Amino acid sequence: MPNANQRIARSVTTCGTATSGQTAIVMVMIMAIIALIFTQISVINLNLLSISNERVSGEALHMKAEGYLESAALRYLRDISYTGETVNDGNAVCTVTVSDIGGLNRDFDVVCSEGSRSRHVGMDVTYSAGAFQFSKQEKR
Repeated sequence: MPNANQRIARSVTTCGTATSGQTAIVMVMIMAIIALIFTQISVINLNLLSISNERVSGEALHMKAEGYLESAALRYLRDISYTGETVNDGNAVCTVTVSDIGGLNRDFDVVCSEGSRSRHVGMDVTYSAGAFQFSKQEKR
């Protein structure tokens, strides 16, 4: 039968081994949690990057549509028989439509599409007292 000192030494060794195993398990769990947090942050950042790219592409397409709307207004002022056109601009296709809404009054409508994106803008032009008046550009 072991004496008291041997029993104490054995219990310290056993407890030390058990504590060391528990510490290892806790460390593995902490490392797993940290890895999950970094993975989640990376996924969120990639989603934000994708959303940002989509927004920039949509805004560029909208500016293109506004540009064609202004161009159509200038062309109409130079030639009142102008009724619109379809323009291929890179990957985008922009369709300008000028509709008669009575007298020399016109409705300008521009739709630009690129892939699954589409932007639609327009404005009205009225003629009164010898001058053309342009409404504000609006999203349609």
